[in-house]
Amino acid sequence: MFGGSSLADAARQATDHFAGKDAVGKGEGDGTDHVELWGRRIGRSLSLVGFIALAVYLYVTYLR
Repeated sequence: MFGGSSLADAARQATDHFAGKDAVGKGEGDGTDHVELWGRRIGRSLSLVGFIALAVYLYVTYLR
C-alpha cells in the first residue's frame, strides 16, 4: 500500500502468517484442507508461545 505505515503492513503480514492464510486454496481442486490449516495455526501458535517462554527464561536466568 502506497503511503501506508510499514508497521501496519508488518502487522498484517504477521496476522496472515499466524492465521495460516498461505494454506487456503492449496488443497485438491483449489479446496482448503481444514486439517492442514488448523495444523499450521496450532504449530505456529505453539512456536510463538515457546519463543516467549524461552525469552522469559533467558531474561530471568541471565539478566536478573
